[in-house]
Amino acid sequence: MIEVLESYNNQNNILQMVRKRKGDKNHYYFYWVVEDFHEIEEFEKEYTDAYNLKYAGMLRALKRRIR
Repeated sequence: MIEVLESYNNQNNILQMVRKRKGDKNHYYFYWVVEDFHEIEEFEKEYTDAYNLKYAGMLRALKRRIR
């Protein structure tokens, strides 16, 4: 990814990696973790799923111990 950032010829590629996230109309995000802008939607889904699963696991652990 560093090569993309360092190359002046890839400005369009860099701009395609900058997007607003769903539900956030005030901020732009630079998706530096993907190789291609077509991967952004899949990355967002995977990230959201992982985030939700993390908290689902934490809640499950708490519910087992709280009576």
